[in-house]
Amino acid sequence: MLVLFSLDFVLHIIFAANDWDIAFRIIAVEIAIVVHFFGPLSLIAGGPNNELAQKRTMRVGTLVGSILTIGYWWAVNGMQYDHWIMVTPVLCILIYLLLISQSKRLAELFYSSEVQNGDALSDK
Repeated sequence: MLVLFSLDFVLHIIFAANDWDIAFRIIAVEIAIVVHFFGPLSLIAGGPNNELAQKRTMRVGTLVGSILTIGYWWAVNGMQYDHWIMVTPVLCILIYLLLISQSKRLAELFYSSEVQNGDALSDK
């Protein structure tokens, strides 16, 4: 997820510098989604694993996303600090609390049952 965020961050700078308003807005929305849903997206990208690793991925991803969320809202606020910005990680924490019970489903979202069961490697 950090690679995706980094790519989006570089693109938003390029789009802003070239006055590509629509592309900039699309990337800004994507950045907002990535930072607020960093934990669940990390879990989806990481795929199936044991339950402990899934929950750890969600926790660490939520922590990273909380930090990125502060930066995102600071930028949206015209790169000016305001006290309300420090409360924005609550959004990440709420998303975490809503989705932690679904961590197994999220981890298996884009993986076939063969990969999940390890059958793909043991086919022959």
